[in-house]
Amino acid sequence: MKKYETIKSTRKFNEIINIGNKVKSKYFILCSVVNNDIDFPMFGVAVGKKTGNAVERNKIKRRIRHLVNNKKKLFKNNRFYIIIGKKECKNVNFSLLEKDFEKLLLKGEINEK
Repeated sequence: MKKYETIKSTRKFNEIINIGNKVKSKYFILCSVVNNDIDFPMFGVAVGKKTGNAVERNKIKRRIRHLVNNKKKLFKNNRFYIIIGKKECKNVNFSLLEKDFEKLLLKGEINEK
């Protein structure tokens, strides 16, 4: 993710999570909102404190950012995305996370049509 593609505002995070279309999988929650002001997707990554200490949360966020960078072609333009990592993704093999993430994105496309 590039700097201009990230969502950092707490107000924007809360707005997207409250209003957005939510799709859940075993390891992630994906919230998305359409925004016609931009020509590219914007991303935010969140992991709750119940997941573990700061080291574990940062590891999960790094993994999610890596998944987003590898799967950018699957995201639609003109949207805000918030990806929330669940507690279950803490001790899982990266290949399983990748498969689950792809399924989540495909499921999100189906729910938006």
